[in-house]
Amino acid sequence: MTISAAQPVSVNSRAARQAMDKYEVAMQRAHARWEKEVLVANEQCARDLELALSAAKRNGNEADVAAISSLLTQVHTDAVDVDTAKNPDDVTFGRYRKFVITAEGDWQPTIPVRMGDRIRIEARGHWVGDVSRPQLTTCGPGGVVINNRNRYELIGQIGKDAGESFQVGSGVELLADRDGMLVLALQGEHRIAKGSLEVAVALDPPLTNVNRR
Repeated sequence: MTISAAQPVSVNSRAARQAMDKYEVAMQRAHARWEKEVLVANEQCARDLELALSAAKRNGNEADVAAISSLLTQVHTDAVDVDTAKNPDDVTFGRYRKFVITAEGDWQPTIPVRMGDRIRIEARGHWVGDVSRPQLTTCGPGGVVINNRNRYELIGQIGKDAGESFQVGSGVELLADRDGMLVLALQGEHRIAKGSLEVAVALDPPLTNVNRR
């Protein structure tokens, strides 16, 4: 649920103004409680991860050390997001983030991934693959079939220079086969394209043999 004040309107009724003032105060208090509780949980998670990281280092498990370190970085990022958010819907937790991918841009960075991460991507919106033919090339993230070929779909790649892209469309789930930055783009000529998509990316890192003491 979004916690936000109602849009201001012109009203002469004193009772109505008082009602809205009370509503605004209640919303501010609710947001303050939400922020406090989330930050407490965030701090506890960070402490637990620090313990797990120490255990992984003692055991010489380099894979877990790298994975837990990445999670710690994300938890610290979450704390900053919560501190600056205007309402709960502005915050995405864990290795989950929202992005705007433009049709005009080349490979656009999202989240760094490690080999074995489970990547989940969802996209929505519309863009124009060729501004000279908007009626034919306006489409969603799944692209549009032109001359028996799918064009202008959302595609992804791990690393800008990896050379192997994959279809994303409106959504895909896959395992990362290498370390690198997950990048996304429109399949097509960016100089003649226009528009953007809203994209959500979630990662489940492989955590194995983490000893908690």
